[in-house]
Amino acid sequence: MRRPVYAFAALALLCLLLSGAALLLAVHYDNVQQAAGQREVARLQTAVLASCAFAADLGTVPLPPEPKPSKLGVQLVADSRAQWRKLGCPGSLPVPSGFARWAAYYHLPED
Repeated sequence: MRRPVYAFAALALLCLLLSGAALLLAVHYDNVQQAAGQREVARLQTAVLASCAFAADLGTVPLPPEPKPSKLGVQLVADSRAQWRKLGCPGSLPVPSGFARWAAYYHLPED
């Protein structure tokens, strides 16, 4: 008569142990995924800052007053400045000498 009671108790204990193990594994998996997400965010942030440095380098190139720079050259400076701004780069980007004049000449955005 006691055998069914022990069997039920053993099954109930087994169910509790398995549900506890499943909960622990779910928490562990969530922590692993969160750590992987944080590493990915850090990697992407590094890539964005590298893009900021590149855009700042091109976006501050001075343009000569004479001879007239090509539209492509002025477009590279204008697009790099726009990229720097849209990436949300820290700091400020000084306007290079001659840029405002040639951007207006080629009808490009000045900033």
